[in-house]
Amino acid sequence: MQAIRTLIWVIVAVIITVFAVANAQPVTVSVWPGSVAELPLSILIILVFLLGFLPPFLLNLGNRWRLSRKINQQEQVIAQLRPTTVVAPASPASATPSTLSTDGTTS
Repeated sequence: MQAIRTLIWVIVAVIITVFAVANAQPVTVSVWPGSVAELPLSILIILVFLLGFLPPFLLNLGNRWRLSRKINQQEQVIAQLRPTTVVAPASPASATPSTLSTDGTTS
């Protein structure tokens, strides 16, 4: 599984590198009125992608952390509610067929 994950990341890195080389021409971006930035198109596209990706990712990360804490808390409650003593099962020798009569009473 680790090899597949590494292979996928290598493929993603190669695709990003090819994309960056193919889109290396500089573009002018007006950030604020009177403020202009000039940077490569590939960097601009990657930055915009990250700006759109990070907020939902961070919200999801916070939700997972909150739910993980809630699950751990519930597991602790379940562990406290479980009985701590174990009742031993009845010995099978006490109810053998030889000691029972035909009417169901012990002899």
